[in-house]
Amino acid sequence: DTDGDGRADKVGEFYTGLRNTMSIVFETDGSLLVATRNEIFRLQDKDKDGKAETRTDLIKLDTAGNYPHNGLAGFALDFVGNIYFGFGENLGATYKISGTDGTTLTGGGEGGNIYACSPAGKNLRLVATGFWNPFHVTFDTFGRLFTVDNDPDSRPPCRLLHVVEGGDYGFRFRNGRKGVSPFTAWNGELPATLPMVAGTGEAPCAVMAYESDNLPAEYRGELLVTSWGDHRLERYTLKPRGASFSAEMKPIVTGDQN
Repeated sequence: DTDGDGRADKVGEFYTGLRNTMSIVFETDGSLLVATRNEIFRLQDKDKDGKAETRTDLIKLDTAGNYPHNGLAGFALDFVGNIYFGFGENLGATYKISGTDGTTLTGGGEGGNIYACSPAGKNLRLVATGFWNPFHVTFDTFGRLFTVDNDPDSRPPCRLLHVVEGGDYGFRFRNGRKGVSPFTAWNGELPATLPMVAGTGEAPCAVMAYESDNLPAEYRGELLVTSWGDHRLERYTLKPRGASFSAEMKPIVTGDQN
């Protein structure tokens, strides 16, 4: 919007040449983090000409898995800039995830995970496991981490989850992708697995802790979720339940197939 009238009058290309780009988020210094299915990197436009001059690679995924939507995706930044991100079930294929300091984590068949690393891509670590596809993650003001997790083919609903360090959320790809094995938990049915906060609409693709003042005051502190499959924007009111939460969902906007 070069003339400041509130309407875009110019479209530019910031960066190009990517495949299966999944997520973006701005850091506090204006740098842009990008996740594709197989990598996470930082773009910087230091001369402010609308084009990225600098690319810094942070995280690499090495795997034969190539389904577009179940690799790396979703970002949350904690209060010191550490990067949290999701990784889908990868169709059970073996994988290797590496950071810039040579830290490497491997697996395959266990289901999806959530990882964290430093702003420089160092100290890569596993935060929690047992997801199907934790497509987006967010922190709230209290430092609590939440994710939206897509459901196995035969095990609805999709889940809104409160993610705790070391948590196991029950899904195991090696027990079958459909999620109906008695050895797979979806709502804390098995010992040492954790339940969902609430079921969500189909194919949730973003979650945000709303802590601004643009909407009415009753929205503040609630979670907003986009349901791609149900064409719906959803609002979740958290209610204390033990050391975690349950939630009530209210639709905000519901559309049709278009």
